Amino acid sequence: MTHINCPKCDSLISDKAQVCPVCHANLVKPTRLSRLLGLRDYLTLPAALTALFVSLAGWVNDFRPVLKLDDAKVTGYLLNPDIINVGLDDRPTEQQVKEVTEYIQIQRVILFNNGYSLASVQSSFVCTGDETGPSRHLFTFVTYDTKQRIKTFVEIKPSETVVLSGKLSDANLYTKEERASAGPNTCTFGYYDKFGLKGTVIAIKPAQMRPFLETPSAPADDASAQAPKAKSP
Repeated sequence: MTHINCPKCDSLISDKAQVCPVCHANLVKPTRLSRLLGLRDYLTLPAALTALFVSLAGWVNDFRPVLKLDDAKVTGYLLNPDIINVGLDDRPTEQQVKEVTEYIQIQRVILFNNGYSLASVQSSFVCTGDETGPSRHLFTFVTYDTKQRIKTFVEIKPSETVVLSGKLSDANLYTKEERASAGPNTCTFGYYDKFGLKGTVIAIKPAQMRPFLETPSAPADDASAQAPKAKSP
């Protein structure tokens, strides 16, 4: 067995030793990769790689605004359509009326922002139903607070999810020349972020729009309670 002097304490030790038995110095030479990464003897390669990835992630976030990658990215899907019985569903029990004379058709929607800046959603959105010859059904909804019965202006923070209600304001047949829209069977939501106006298109099922072609059972002598009906082709 060959002996060498420890480079740390100069003690005579075996040339096979990885740690000096006298001063406990590490005798294993660092690899080229560890020297490149500036590692100390006590750091392992996985820890160094983790530190490198964290550093790169920080660099990307620092340069995201420069690359214009810090925008909002809104998407979502439709929930169930519903009907608000005004006087019952929009107030506590002790304030409810005895007879309902107004019905509001609403569409519930869930939207989420996967981007890096605030998204301000437009106060109305349009859904396109089935095509009927040269025309197709268009449904216009206004974002709506079902408790206060007022229009809402929805904002979605980065990594945030919101559920909103859209009040049906118009349901009619339109030709593509009369009103442009995506579709068929889509809903289009416009929103603003720091870079301006954007839009997201959500696919829908025909059955999700069909209930809005039917008028709720409002009293026959109360014309104001009737929901918008689709006009004939």
